[in-house]
Amino acid sequence: SAPHYTTSSSWNCGEMGGTCSGTSEIVFAWAKNAPGFDLPKGVGFAVGGSSGIKYIVLQIHYKHAFRKGVTDSSGVTLLLTPTPQPFLASIYLFASFGKDINGGVSRTEVNLACKYFGRPMHPFAFRVHAHNLGKRIMAYRIRDGNWTKIALGSPQNPQAFYPIENGPVIHRDDTLAARCVFDSTGRDKTTYFGMTGEDEMCNFYMMFYTSADGADVLYSECYSDGDQTWKSFPYDDAALDYDDVIAGPPTERDVNPLTATNFDWESEATGNENRDDLVDDGAALADVAESADRNFSAPSSDSLHLEMQVWPSGDIGSGRVVLPDGNSLGQVGGVSVSTSGRVYVFHRASRVWDYSSFDFEDVFQQRDDGPVADPTIAVLDSTDGRVVETWGSNRFYLPHGITVDFDGNVWLTDVAMHQVFKFEDEKTAALTLGEAFVPGSDPSHFCKPADVAVLSDGRFFVADGYCNSRIVRFDADGTYDTEWKAAGTGSALPTVGLKGSQSFSVVHALTVSEDLDVLCAADRENRRILCYNYETGKLLAQISGDESGDRIFSVAFSPTSSNLFAIAQGTSTTGYTLDSQYRVVDEWNSDPGMVEPHTLAVADDGSVYVGEIGPNRVWKFQSSLSSSVAEGTARALTATSAASRNSTAVEANTTSSVDAVVGSVTASAASPVLQTLPASSSQNSLS
Repeated sequence: SAPHYTTSSSWNCGEMGGTCSGTSEIVFAWAKNAPGFDLPKGVGFAVGGSSGIKYIVLQIHYKHAFRKGVTDSSGVTLLLTPTPQPFLASIYLFASFGKDINGGVSRTEVNLACKYFGRPMHPFAFRVHAHNLGKRIMAYRIRDGNWTKIALGSPQNPQAFYPIENGPVIHRDDTLAARCVFDSTGRDKTTYFGMTGEDEMCNFYMMFYTSADGADVLYSECYSDGDQTWKSFPYDDAALDYDDVIAGPPTERDVNPLTATNFDWESEATGNENRDDLVDDGAALADVAESADRNFSAPSSDSLHLEMQVWPSGDIGSGRVVLPDGNSLGQVGGVSVSTSGRVYVFHRASRVWDYSSFDFEDVFQQRDDGPVADPTIAVLDSTDGRVVETWGSNRFYLPHGITVDFDGNVWLTDVAMHQVFKFEDEKTAALTLGEAFVPGSDPSHFCKPADVAVLSDGRFFVADGYCNSRIVRFDADGTYDTEWKAAGTGSALPTVGLKGSQSFSVVHALTVSEDLDVLCAADRENRRILCYNYETGKLLAQISGDESGDRIFSVAFSPTSSNLFAIAQGTSTTGYTLDSQYRVVDEWNSDPGMVEPHTLAVADDGSVYVGEIGPNRVWKFQSSLSSSVAEGTARALTATSAASRNSTAVEANTTSSVDAVVGSVTASAASPVLQTLPASSSQNSLS
């Protein structure tokens, strides 16, 4: 249908007002003589549908009235696509509402500073705004006392969005600070803050992208006075270079070195509801992001390696998981292995999680569509990948985590329903926690729970990770026991020794080792693994990469050894094996191998199963002894193709014993073990 616009009338917006009721947000701005600007590949503003944005309004501010007969053709070109993008663009606004600027003063500062509590965001463009007295406007990220420049611009240049080169990634608990500097030496009167050209303003617009899976409220603002914060500013800002120098039109930059497939939804997803609203209202959305490879060098060893196995085999040699109804796997939310060796896959069938799935209050938007009609649980024979059982039809709305405990009970999480389920059989849930479709953060509510880890005595832990960023411990009967966050804030289980962010940012997966009394969590957006004593909550180890590295999606202890396995995706897609000292001793994949690893499970026989979202498949890696790097043939258990893949299995060192772990952990009463994932020889930094 045709977009909503008119050529017969215009609106006088008054003092920056809008044409529509409700709140409004600036998406883009351009000024005369400024260069053009394109969004990075794979980045787009979500509009229409459940995005909360129903109209796109173009305002044009003219300095002078037109002479008779003069016309104007100013405008902005919007690229519209109904295809969900892997990254969502948004604006973070610094703004001050007032400070008197006395006349004849060469320097007046207006300072702002705010704590950031949202998801990791990646700045890629900025715009500064002030009137005649504005000289320079800048913004910084502050972390652990270190000031890192985001951008610095002159409001006397054409006020458009300019690219941020190599901007810092901003995480939860960082402080964001902005400063405007004014020069009134040519004015003999006091200037006040206001909307007219004779007044002044202080604005810094930071355009950023963040992951589109389960996105929080994106538009953010900072109005708080920052005079105290800026007392520790370590630089002379007058000596700093501007970042908005006009040197010709900027070239399109792919500032995103991550792959386009890093998230819990497929970038080519179709069938989303309310797409007519999106098309009618208009949007600026970019093309799908391209992948950027990151290569790791394999560690050398002589004892154990993981290699891909041909799986499935026999009649299912086509490589497809053929379900009894003839359909294939959907997005694989979770995978687990029972003590009998059967592989359980919790998948979404025809349903897709994308940015339209939830509103800004984390309420599921497709509830009226009903539960997924097809079976969402497939049980596979571990030897050949045959589907031996399916269940879970007409029960779940958006499957995520699955855990099969020591007694064969199946624990499931549904992020749409905000609930955790325990099934003793496939018919009836023996235990249900959380209120259906009601997100919350108290002892009886969850918000998009991601995973469950269960002890042999029946106690269990819930990764209430997407919204609440916490781990919750329950007694065997489902009675709330306690909870904690990374820093122990508001928790009965305080932790010490944590480096980096003091909060979780998407607790995506949990695993326990009862031999070690250890619970490890994949703190996904903080790009690290955190391991705790699950009785006391004491932090025992932190394994992390640098801030521009890969996100850790899943972790799993081996049931029969002290090895910890992890999968990461980002600038590379890699599986890791860690020894009892939390050292990385093996990096594994096949070529081309895993693309979007999302979940991980380890069997008693050492087999490692990895579920993917996007390709919607499960890989099987098999441990085998070798004294050299092995070559083999691999085939993915895939829903789409039967392509065989050549794989290289890398070796792992597992000589450390359980006793060594216990000794090293208990002997270090003051601080946890800190380890770093290996850096790539060709690593790309986030811009």
